[in-house]
Amino acid sequence: MVSFAHCTITVYILAMYCLVSSFQLDTKSEQILDDLRKKIGNQIDEERLVAIDVANAEVSRLIQQRGFHRNVTTTVRLNMMDNISSNFTCHILMIDHIPSGAYVDPDQLKNRIDFGGPQVVILDEIDIEKPEYMSEEISIISFQTFKSLSSSTSCQINLTISFPLHLRYHRPSNESTINFANVTIHPPDTFIRCIPDDTDSSNINQDRKLILAPCSYTKTKLCHWQSIRKNEGMSIILQVPVGQQNDFVVVFLGTVLCVIASVLYILYVLFKSSKDVVT
Repeated sequence: MVSFAHCTITVYILAMYCLVSSFQLDTKSEQILDDLRKKIGNQIDEERLVAIDVANAEVSRLIQQRGFHRNVTTTVRLNMMDNISSNFTCHILMIDHIPSGAYVDPDQLKNRIDFGGPQVVILDEIDIEKPEYMSEEISIISFQTFKSLSSSTSCQINLTISFPLHLRYHRPSNESTINFANVTIHPPDTFIRCIPDDTDSSNINQDRKLILAPCSYTKTKLCHWQSIRKNEGMSIILQVPVGQQNDFVVVFLGTVLCVIASVLYILYVLFKSSKDVVT
């Protein structure tokens, strides 16, 4: 999803470029990118990038819906360095580290691609049936492309990426005062690259090549990406209801009685049906 907002054109000095290059990546994200660079090798796609003020770019995140099945919506708000005379295409790359208390469904993510969802590379094995205490953190890379953008009337552009997130069951609590467990969703490492549709456009910047990362979901080439500052205060805490260990006996006996009653009822219905057929 793309939205535009009016803003005034601002001239940014060289110090802002230095600030951009000082952005620090999450250690695990940096290791992921290093491993991918080694696998892809020297297949680098040299592109002319549209100038973007990534120092003032903002990344916000909203988790919608309730219960164990949520939807994560991330909005990237970009400020163009100047009005671009031609249309351009922007690519977003996001690296998320999903904690053990949550997961994404690979099949669900694939099905959402045809409906505008991001292409997601899952870097770890996922068992959607395991509870939190038998699971580990997983890392995913999301790619989303936004075509035919224009800043002829606005130099602020909002790009939105959304994917479903599911919470896992947690171990029952031994303390009667603890009824919920916290699952913290940290902000993603976010990268942007925008390419003018008109290769002869003069409103471009060729000097803002900061980080090499895969160009797309296929991971066959490397491209130059600009890194957007991560706001650690954007972490979101979700609460998951947990059972009480002290209620184990009651729950166990209740479950056994329900199963026995259900089996007896099914046998009764089958016996009655067979008897009616005979008569």
